[in-house]
Amino acid sequence: MTFDYLKQHSSYLTSIGFNFDTLLTPYHCDTSLILLACHSNIKQLQKLILLHESQADASSESEWVHVGDFKGKPAMEIIKDGNTAFVQNLPEAEYVVAKYMHLKLSALMKGEKSPEVQIVTTEEGQRNLITEILRQKCAWHPMLGMPSHPVKLLSDFTPLQNTHTLISTVWTSLNAPQLLDKKITLAEIIKKVAKGVVFCRGDLFAHLLGDRVQDEIEIDGIKIKDFRGLYKVDQGLLTQLEEKAKQ
Repeated sequence: MTFDYLKQHSSYLTSIGFNFDTLLTPYHCDTSLILLACHSNIKQLQKLILLHESQADASSESEWVHVGDFKGKPAMEIIKDGNTAFVQNLPEAEYVVAKYMHLKLSALMKGEKSPEVQIVTTEEGQRNLITEILRQKCAWHPMLGMPSHPVKLLSDFTPLQNTHTLISTVWTSLNAPQLLDKKITLAEIIKKVAKGVVFCRGDLFAHLLGDRVQDEIEIDGIKIKDFRGLYKVDQGLLTQLEEKAKQ
């Protein structure tokens, strides 16, 4: 069953009792061997979707960064507002904003044009959270400002050329409602992201990307393990730029 067919017919397939697991396989793989390895019981084959997308489809220009829990608290939270529930992940939101700031400040330090940045996420609650953090930390500052593109949901996201894409996947576990939709979305991110950074829970992507997901990022020889470390780098750049402006 192909990825496109699944997207078009997932509601119907779910309604008639299909419960799906996902498996990404490159075109050159012998899928019959994979089937035998994964499901010795023929009755289990209905649970398998073969998504014929190679790991190479995840562009070499994209980075995948693991974001863990923060201060012992689960990163993903469900915020209830009346009858509405919003899903948010504060560490990922902060990391996205810190990375946006770094892209802007690095360009200023080099005397380059301000980069085009798209910020994308999977949940409405996360979009609101990222937007609020951007307003608090960036909107008022003349060297930063808000991104030229508003924060978008992945479902509304169209990749733009010559644009850095920052994606917050939000989820820390696939054991959640609408499991199928979330697995489809994870595969869709791999198809769409070309140049940028995906902030995610690493173990959710191990079967898709292997060791592509990094536990830390390196900037100017400094290893960054979480958003606090990146904010420190940003503050150092801001201080240098402000001192230059006074001269």
